[in-house]
Amino acid sequence: MKSKFQLLSLLLMLGLFSYAQQDSLKITLDGTKGGAACQLAGASEAYMHSGAGTTDSASAWQVVVGNWGQADGVGELLPTGNADEWSITIHLYNYYGVDPNTDTIFAIGLVFRNGDGSMEGKDATCNDMFIRGLNTATPFVVGSDGLPWDGFTAEWVIPVGINDPVSNLNQVRSFPNPFSGSTSIRYSLSSNADNISVRILNALGQEVNSLYNGAQNAGNYSFTWDGTNTNGTQVQNGVYFYTIADGASIVTKKLMVIR
Repeated sequence: MKSKFQLLSLLLMLGLFSYAQQDSLKITLDGTKGGAACQLAGASEAYMHSGAGTTDSASAWQVVVGNWGQADGVGELLPTGNADEWSITIHLYNYYGVDPNTDTIFAIGLVFRNGDGSMEGKDATCNDMFIRGLNTATPFVVGSDGLPWDGFTAEWVIPVGINDPVSNLNQVRSFPNPFSGSTSIRYSLSSNADNISVRILNALGQEVNSLYNGAQNAGNYSFTWDGTNTNGTQVQNGVYFYTIADGASIVTKKLMVIR
C-alpha cells in the first residue's frame, strides 16, 4: 500500500492535486509535552490559537484565528481516545480565509489552551510553536528555537470527495470559512446528475436553508450562503454544516459563522 507521501507525490505528478487546492491538514497534540508550566496534561478540552504566514517561509501570525479564553468551538480539538491527546483537521486556506488563487500559506504559528485559557500548551521553553513547509508535501513541526518539536504532529490528509475518482462530486470546498457575511460553496461534477441538492444544516442535523435542488450538467458550480435561514433571518453564531448530494453519494463539511 502506498504511503500518504507517495500518494500525494503521485497526485502532484498527475496534476490532480495542488497545495493551493488540498483540503485538509490534520494536527494531533500530545498534551503531556511542553514546559512544566505550559502543557495540557489533565485538561478537559483543548483549543488551537494560530496564525498563518503568507509572505515567505519565515512568516507566521499574519492571519490569526482563535478567540483566547472563549470555549466557542473555533479551533477546538477533539479527543483521539488516547489520554491527553487531541486532534483537529482543518481546510488550511478556508480556515484562515486565504484565497489560494492569490496567496500561499507557507507556515503557521500556534499555541494550544484549554477552554478558558487558564492552561496553555507551548514548547519546552513555553514559547510559540510552528508548522513550516505548508507549501510542500512534507510539513514539519518546530519549536521557538527552530528545532524539531515532538509536542504535536501535522500531516496532509485527503478526505472523501476530494479528487475521488469514484465519486461524481469533486473539489468540494467553501471560502471563506469561518465567515461573518457570506461564504461561497464550490464543487465540480464529473458527469451529469439528475438530482443535486445543496443544503445547510445546524449542529443537530436540522435543515437551516436549501441553496439548490435540481439537475446539473458536468462542470464547476458555486453557491453563496449569506448566513440566513429559509425565512431570511440571520442565524446565530456557531457551527453549521453544508451537504452536497447527487443521489449516489453525499459530502458533508463544517462551516463556522462568526460575527
